[in-house]
Amino acid sequence: MKAILKSSVIILLISFSRLSQANELLEIKTVVELAYEQIWSDLNAEAVEVFHTDDFTLLNDGEDFWSNFDVVLYLNRIKKVQSKTMKKANSFEFLEHKIYDDLAWITFYNTRQSSDATSRISETKWLESAFLVKENNQWKFQLLHSSQVRNP
Repeated sequence: MKAILKSSVIILLISFSRLSQANELLEIKTVVELAYEQIWSDLNAEAVEVFHTDDFTLLNDGEDFWSNFDVVLYLNRIKKVQSKTMKKANSFEFLEHKIYDDLAWITFYNTRQSSDATSRISETKWLESAFLVKENNQWKFQLLHSSQVRNP
């Protein structure tokens, strides 16, 4: 009887652990999706501090090394020249992930479709990896590495 109870408790703990991991992964995927929508599609510079740690780093396609300051400068510059009719939408194919308490990494394909007033649509695809940390019970990007897929 004790062995059955002990086994039941172990199975229950494993189940809770898996459920917790699944919830954490869902939170991380949601943060990725919202961050891309608000920062990179909507060009919302205020969202940077919501979704990035203070020491955030972006490694952009092997060419650029950006801090939050650089991201905000870019967003403000693009907002001035980009047509108000430009619409951007990102879709994600999540590949791998690991979660260690308040640290996580995730890899994914990001496909962005852009359209303008003429309804011309362009598509760009990136392979991305991100390192996130949990601050005040919220997942935030600390490192993002982004490489454009040249011939999908």
